[in-house]
Order: sequence, then structure tokens, then C-alpha cells
Amino acid sequence: MKSFVQGLLLAAILLLTCSCGRGVIGGISSHYPAVDEDPWLTVQAGSALPLVEALERYRNTHSHYPKEKSDLVGFMHSAATKDKENFELWSYISAPKGYRLRLSLGWDPTLEYEQSGSTTRWLFDPGDGSPVKAIVLHPWPNK
Repeated sequence: MKSFVQGLLLAAILLLTCSCGRGVIGGISSHYPAVDEDPWLTVQAGSALPLVEALERYRNTHSHYPKEKSDLVGFMHSAATKDKENFELWSYISAPKGYRLRLSLGWDPTLEYEQSGSTTRWLFDPGDGSPVKAIVLHPWPNK
């Protein structure tokens, strides 16, 4: 009995540690009511700014976006710990005319920033098979 309780305690500690490392504990539900100008999603979106700026610096230097996220390391201006954490949290997907950044918000839902040509948009994907929803967010008022 004692070893069973210790095992449960260890499992709980590991789960908590892994969840905190991802930035969310359990995250949000796929039923989250994402709306335009959503304050919480705007804060999450704001964490992509260092990555977006690095992508633009890379494109200005090479005339195209990188194939891999690891190519951006030398283009990150800030060595601040927070920027490094944000760099790790966002996934990068190369596209023919741009890219897509994806942030996991929980088990299923994601927040995505899509750049294609001169068009950018934010997307909320519930991850449960329901349609992806385009939403308006302005996380970088001075950009």
C-alpha cells in the first residue's frame, strides 16, 4: 500500500513538472470560446513576437523564410530567458509563400499565426475535429 501511494505521488509530481515545462497545466478545453480580441489569446499571441521578428530578419537577409526553425537561432536579438522559452514553445512550419507558427494551448487546441505572402492571420484550432476559426488579435500594437 505504501509503495502504491508513493507511486501515485511520483506520477503526480512528474505530471506537474511536465505540464509546467510546457507553460500550461492541462491547458484549455477544445470548447474554449475563442473570439476576436480575446484578452487571454492576445497575451499568448504576444509571446510569438521575438520569433516573428527573427523570421523577418532572416527573410531580409536570405530573401526567403527558413526551412527549419533551428536556422533562426542566430537571428534572435534578445538572449533573454523569456525569449528562449517562447522560442521553444512555438512550433514552426515552413510554407511555400511564408510560414505558420503553432502554440499548443492544451491537449488539443492550438493558436496559430499564419504568414502567406503579404497576408497574416491568427487561427484558433480546437483540435477536436471542429473547424479552425480565424480570429482577430493585435498582440503587437507598435508593430
